[in-house]
Amino acid sequence: MNVTTITIALLWGATAGFLAIHLLANLLAVIFCLHGILLTRWKRLKHKAATGLVKYTINLRLLLRVTLYALLFGGLLYNGDLFIHKEFRLQYQGTGSIIFYLAATLAALSRLKNMRKRSKVIWRMSHDFDYAERRQRTQLLKN
Repeated sequence: MNVTTITIALLWGATAGFLAIHLLANLLAVIFCLHGILLTRWKRLKHKAATGLVKYTINLRLLLRVTLYALLFGGLLYNGDLFIHKEFRLQYQGTGSIIFYLAATLAALSRLKNMRKRSKVIWRMSHDFDYAERRQRTQLLKN
């Protein structure tokens, strides 16, 4: 095992872990948005004049955004893996795989707290009435 292989395994492992945790977070956000849309739809079907529901436009806009992010991170992960296999011939076996998986795990775990915070915000935006509008107004006032 040479220094080049170790360096590639470390760098690609850290990058792959980062991309994988963001892909997972965005797929989870897609599920949250779909649940929010279905929940709102169910409540509107149950009570014709239901109040205190999240607007469809908010959930659909959020769903579009996180779907595009999921596609971006998934595409980057897939194309990066193809590039690493083609150019550097990194195989996921032996010592190189241990270094790769260790770097990927450490990178993913380092972003886990931020992923959890972001997931909570997306859940609230897609489920709590007026949360998204208040959050947007607050962001506009800060700027």
